[in-house]
Order: sequence, then C-alpha cells, then structure tokens
Amino acid sequence: MSKLWLVKDKKGRIFGPYNEKEVCFYIEEGEFKGEELCSSYPVGKWKPLSTHSVFYEKILAKLHEKSNPAFESKKSISTEESSIGEDSIEEEAIEPTRIVAPREEGTSSKVKVKEKKKVRIKLSEKFKEELSGGEEEESVIEMETFKGRFIDKLIVSLKWPIFFFVLLSIFAVIFFIQDKKGKNEEQVRLLSISETREPLKKEELGKKIQKALSSFFKSGVSDYASSQVQYVHILEGNPEEVIVYHYLCLVYLEIWPFSRQDTRDKNTFRKTLNLINTKDREGIFSDSCKSVKALIDKDPEKSLMITNSSLNAIDESYSPIFFYYLKAKALIALNKKTEARTYLQNIRKLRSEWIAPYMLDAQMFYEKGEYDLASKLYEGVLSIFPEHISAGLRMGILEYKHFKKTQKSETRLKSIFHNLNGLVEPHIMIEAYITLANIYLRQNDRKKVVEYLNKATALDPEHPDVVALKTSLGEKGNFENTKIKAWGLIYKGDMLVSQGKCSSARDYFQKAYEADNKRNALAALRMAQCYWQ
Repeated sequence: MSKLWLVKDKKGRIFGPYNEKEVCFYIEEGEFKGEELCSSYPVGKWKPLSTHSVFYEKILAKLHEKSNPAFESKKSISTEESSIGEDSIEEEAIEPTRIVAPREEGTSSKVKVKEKKKVRIKLSEKFKEELSGGEEEESVIEMETFKGRFIDKLIVSLKWPIFFFVLLSIFAVIFFIQDKKGKNEEQVRLLSISETREPLKKEELGKKIQKALSSFFKSGVSDYASSQVQYVHILEGNPEEVIVYHYLCLVYLEIWPFSRQDTRDKNTFRKTLNLINTKDREGIFSDSCKSVKALIDKDPEKSLMITNSSLNAIDESYSPIFFYYLKAKALIALNKKTEARTYLQNIRKLRSEWIAPYMLDAQMFYEKGEYDLASKLYEGVLSIFPEHISAGLRMGILEYKHFKKTQKSETRLKSIFHNLNGLVEPHIMIEAYITLANIYLRQNDRKKVVEYLNKATALDPEHPDVVALKTSLGEKGNFENTKIKAWGLIYKGDMLVSQGKCSSARDYFQKAYEADNKRNALAALRMAQCYWQ
C-alpha cells in the first residue's frame, strides 16, 4: 500500500489523506502552491511541502516550467537528508478526513523557530561540494547562510519566468478590465446554473433530457445554445441529476470557440465543474467535465488520460459514445487522426443521428484533399439534417472547386447566406465567400466580387485566397475601408494554437488586438499566453 500524506495550508486547514500521485496532481492544478506543510499519515511531523523531493520538483516545474535546467540539478533536498530539531516541530496523530476546520489562533502546528536561534542541518556530501566549490567544509552550516544562498540562486533561475509572468499579468489585467465592455453579436454566452426552479417529475425530466439531446445531436451553434438552455433549466430544478452536468459540459466544449471566453464565461464553467465534482466526486461524469476542461485549456494529453480512465470504468449499462467523442477530439489535437477516425466511425454506428462525428471526419478528409470522401460525408449530414449550415457551405465550396458544378454551387451558397441565422466557423465562411467571389469574377460582375471579397477580408485579410483575389483586382476593390472583425482572427489564432503553432497564432492575435483599436481584451490575453510559451 502506497504511503499517504496530509497537507496543511496557511490557515491551518488540513487536507487528505492523499497518496503521492494525488498530491502531485493538486500541485500541477495549482491547488497546492508550495507554501503548505505536509505530514505522513496517520502519525508524522509537519514539514514544508518542498522538503519532499518529488513534491519539490512539481512545485518548481509549476513555477517556471523547467526553464533553467542547471537549477534543476541542484534543487532536490530529500526528507532523509534534512533533519530539523525535535523541539521545533510538533508531532501529532490526525484522524483521516478530507477537510478539517481551521485551528484557533495559537494552536497552529507550523514550524516554530525561536528568535535568533541558529538551526543546524546536515548536508549531503554532494551538496556540500557544490556550496564550497569542492573544498573541505564543516558538516553543518547555519540555516541563515543556506537560506541566503538558496534565495540568490532562486532569483537568478526565475529571472526570465518572472518577467514573462509579469507580462502575462499585465495583459490579464487588461482582459479583466475590458471583458465587460461592449457586446459582440457574433459570440454566445456560457449559461450559469443559478435560479432555483420547481423539480421536474421523472417522466417530464426524461422527455426534457431527450429534447435537449436531440438539439445537441444536430450540432449547429444555435442548436448547442438551445440545448444549453434546456440543460441549465433541468439542473436548476433537479441539481442531483449528475448525468445532465456531463451533457452540459459537452455543450460548453462545442460552443466555447464561439463564446466570449471572458471572466464571466470562465467563472460559469468553473462553477459547473465545482458542482459536478461535489455531486459526482469519483464518477465518470465529473471526469468527462475535467476532460472537457483540459481540451479547452489546450491540454489534449491530459484530456486523453482522463478519458481513457473513464472508458475503463464504464459498465455495459452506459453508452461510451460521448467518451469516444472526447477521445477523438483529443487524438485530433495530438495529430493522431487515423486513430481518431476509428472512434468517430464507432460513434456513427451507435448513434447515426449525431452530426458532429460526421463533420469531424469530413473535415479531416477535406484537409487531406480527399474530396470525394469528404463530400459523401457532407451529403450524409444533409440527408439527416438538411438545414445544417456548415455542411451546406462545404458542399457548395466542393461543387465549385472540385466538381465544377458552378451553377449548383452558386445557388446553394446564395441560399444559405440569404437565410443565415446562426454562427458558423469563420474559416468555412471565408472559403464560401471566396467561392462566390470567384464565381462572379467569371461572370464579370465586379460589384458582387467586391461585396463577397470584402466579407472574406473582414474575417481574415491575410488569408492566401483573399490576398490572391485582391491582387488580381488591383485598386478597384477599395478594401482599405473594410472593417476587420477581431473575432475571426482570434478564432484562426486559436486553431493555430491547437496545432502547436503559437508563433503564427501570435500574429493573428496581434492583428485582432489592433483591429479593435487595441481594446480587445481576449486578443491581448491570447497574445500574452503565446509570448509566455
């Protein structure tokens, strides 16, 4: 059985018992910051968390992401190599509990060192040589000397990480100040579970969940928004329905790219995550929300680890399709697309009316240039849900660019844009606008060419097809007055970040920031995050 640990924070609250892996996880998550004390369970001495070598490594990794390899080699002082005076530390046995209320003032079991008292600690031979430059030295040193040298080394090691942290903080302040200013009609909100409603009866509850799932399976942004409203209403009346939190987190994942992603949206997600963690502490539904959070945080490896664990825990009474979907999304982000396609195909066999797996699979074929296979999937989507905007636009693009059906393409795209009443991925919109611009260029209708090229320019003025068409038109387009939409640039930047291209993404965030007269908080924050990386 692995050794267990208790952790005590500054307020005297005690957490645990946890095994070593769990403590490391909470350090990585930022729950423990390195200022806490730890003690072996059930009986042990309280020591700083950093005296445990494994915890110490995790704390430093969290501080500066291992930016100074030279410092890493000197950082480990194990608990076996350091011993503190017996009368300076209290020893006590503590009953197992997750959280113990803070102690009264004066009863804290933190390390107590008498004023001006010199504490002597033993040093390993290796560490003595590093401090003395290889010369002989006494086997003990004063704590004050060691502390001073350690802090000097720490300051030098953290100089650049601290600089970037300050830079990130400045942009974060801009973000918090600006996130409440103005509204963008092209973005949606994550809805919070807040009101208290009358609980639904069992039969009514089942019907409402199925109705929300039906909207979710249509996989349009407006459908996700509708599904979100229904799930929130259900949870406000029936907060113990843990499976509904699971569905709501999946909705959050799908609408996140279209949301404002400001403090309010982040707090909404955090609140839902806290609720499901409380009500389903060790269940698969809370794990699904954690997996979603990891995907939103651009950490597909962590998402994949959580999802694999959930799949191993699922019994035959519950369908695995939602976890297959999360796994496919994580694999795509890790560029393991062939493996991802297997899970998407399994989902389609089990739940053929769910549109999102078709769209993900078709997108991968489209990006590889396998347009026949992509078009079959888009046609399959439209046969199930003829009003699906993204699938319709993709078919219109393929009909013109690859199947030479110009008239059919024009009719389809014009009809969709004329009746457009929902949000669509900007990169698909740009291609559709460029397709119509090229169709009208062939018809020598310059006015319409400029109209659609302007719309594409507003979403991404640096798109290769946009630049090429502008060049062919020369000065006739008068594109200088086109109002650039920062949202389209941020969406493109986020796509590049998910592909590991933060340097290229930074340029898009910079342009988005400037497009809003240097007042776009989200673009500023994204830019700072890329500088940090």
